[in-house]
Amino acid sequence: MDDPTLLSNQVYQSEAYQIYLRLHNFSVNHYVFAKNYEEIKELLLAAESSETFHLIWAQDKQQEMLQVTRELMRRFHNYLASAKMLIDHTRTLVNENYADSPFIQEYQAEVQSQFIGNPLSGFIEDLRNYALHFQLPFTAGRIKPADGKNAQRFILHTDQLMAWSKWTSKGKPYLESSGEEIVVTNLIDEYFNCVNNFHKWVSNRIEEIHKDELQWLEEMENRIQDALKKLRNGIERLE
Repeated sequence: MDDPTLLSNQVYQSEAYQIYLRLHNFSVNHYVFAKNYEEIKELLLAAESSETFHLIWAQDKQQEMLQVTRELMRRFHNYLASAKMLIDHTRTLVNENYADSPFIQEYQAEVQSQFIGNPLSGFIEDLRNYALHFQLPFTAGRIKPADGKNAQRFILHTDQLMAWSKWTSKGKPYLESSGEEIVVTNLIDEYFNCVNNFHKWVSNRIEEIHKDELQWLEEMENRIQDALKKLRNGIERLE
């Protein structure tokens, strides 16, 4: 009969288990980014809905609007920071574990395609530095026509952003092409989709590369569970 302790030790000392931990950490990083996106999107959807007009958008609700914009800025900061974290951690994971494998060329080509020269990606990277090293991006409420009726939107004023002198050649083109304002909902949605698709691609490729090791790990987990079950049954018979 298999010894569950010996099997577990074999798993923990295996390369397959290190791959599992690698993928687990990768998924945790993505969870943090996705959760921050969900939280800011949830607030935007609620605050921009017609049902909240009398609660925060009415003329006598300045204090309520201030509380909403403060919370929005907090969540926006978390979103920007976690986006940069996910990209940086992914780069480190790939460089440290696949520098000598063919996958590194695939990865670099995908990065080139998705992010290098992408005005949105460059803007988000600069905006993160703006938030960390200059000031939090101030999100203002604006009632503006949309689809033939008035709609509430939270925006970034581009002239206020341009007051920062450290926009780079990566981030400035998006800013300069955005007109007078950037709608926050559109911005976070577009960038989330970009990063989320890239994360899925990296995760799927790593799983494909290590499918044999991950299959072995699954089989070992089944053996351990079977061994534990037999051990428990044996103890129960003795009792």
